[in-house]
Amino acid sequence: MSTLKSNRFGRYLTYVIGEITLVVVGILIALSINNFSERRKQEGRLRNIFLTFQKDIENDIADIDRVVKYYSGNQEAFEQIMNGSMNKAQFKECRDCTFLITGHNSFNIEIRGYEALKSFNSAYDEDSLVNQIVQSMTASIENINDIDELIRESITKDLESWRDQHDWFSDFAQEIVSDDYMEFATTDQTYRNQASWRYILIYGNYMRQVDTFREQLVGFREAINERLEN
Repeated sequence: MSTLKSNRFGRYLTYVIGEITLVVVGILIALSINNFSERRKQEGRLRNIFLTFQKDIENDIADIDRVVKYYSGNQEAFEQIMNGSMNKAQFKECRDCTFLITGHNSFNIEIRGYEALKSFNSAYDEDSLVNQIVQSMTASIENINDIDELIRESITKDLESWRDQHDWFSDFAQEIVSDDYMEFATTDQTYRNQASWRYILIYGNYMRQVDTFREQLVGFREAINERLEN
């Protein structure tokens, strides 16, 4: 009798263990399927974000090329004013010289894709490419915005000094190029110094940051294309 009870208990125990095993296996399979499904959703989200970021890259590169073209075309005028070789007639004929040091041709960095990539890395496991892009973009945006702000502050300071010291400023504010203003721009050491400082900010700092940023964007575009093709 004891042996029979023991056999029955053994069969029952085997049955229970089997049932538990089936339940555990079922749970593991369900978790695996859920994880796979979630991973596929994440990959889909990331792909869409990459596509958005690629559009941002194209827009940024187009804007950068526009800015580079503008400042490359005006570099000689800056240098002529700095070394005192530009006369009033040349200044008058120069298309951009009137507002050469009081205008700033900049661009706004597209941040839709960048912000989405930051949010993605915060919500899910960090992706190495996403992490690289976010870190590089964060540094570039900060550097470009900082020098951009310096240029704008410098322009504001110069305009305020012209307003307070020169009678021709009211004409200048109306975009009227007076002889007195052209005389100031081509002969006055103060204007040369202001142009020289703006030259340092633009060509020594801003354009270098912009060129570096463009190279980064091209690299990101290639890396994303490679990722999306795999």
